[in-house]
Amino acid sequence: MTALFHQANRDPRMARIYERYYQAWEEGGGDLFCYFSSVSRWSKWGSWGILEFHDEDPSQSPKFMSTLGWAKRLGQPVNLP
Repeated sequence: MTALFHQANRDPRMARIYERYYQAWEEGGGDLFCYFSSVSRWSKWGSWGILEFHDEDPSQSPKFMSTLGWAKRLGQPVNLP
């Protein structure tokens, strides 16, 4: 079951889920948003990080790319290293 959840977190469709998540946040009147865990190794306890490893290729993380796109759209000065 854990492997299935990890695959789901890596699936490109996860980007759209995150886009809808951020849209709902804005539509609900959300303001300051702090993502719970930017980088964390995934385990049977969860897949919380938008990246699994510090040296992961961000372009391969749908959760990261969606979050980055949302921040940029809101005018945040963010860049990939």
